[in-house]
Amino acid sequence: MHGAYHDIDACPSLSFLVENRDDPELSRFFQWSVSKRPAWELFDVKKDPGCLQNLIDTDQVRDVQPKLQRQLETYLSQTKDPRILDGGEIFETYRRYSRMRKFPAPPEKP
Repeated sequence: MHGAYHDIDACPSLSFLVENRDDPELSRFFQWSVSKRPAWELFDVKKDPGCLQNLIDTDQVRDVQPKLQRQLETYLSQTKDPRILDGGEIFETYRRYSRMRKFPAPPEKP
């Protein structure tokens, strides 16, 4: 189950995190490295430069959150960001060079 994390290169740091994933003092570092990120994140980069404390569901940002989300979505639409236009599917069509795992070939476009 913990044999490979494909977005992290094999290295001593990854080995350490995997080996210590159940350690109460260290498990959060493992989770920060490999867990799926929430759909929305918002950080106070002045108080939390490591962006470790997600404020998105706190009372602190409840009033500003919808406005910031609309601004981001508007900007992504205006700049034709693939993630907002089609879910980012284009990123799955790029040729992979990694030896870590094989990816299925993307379907041919008609």
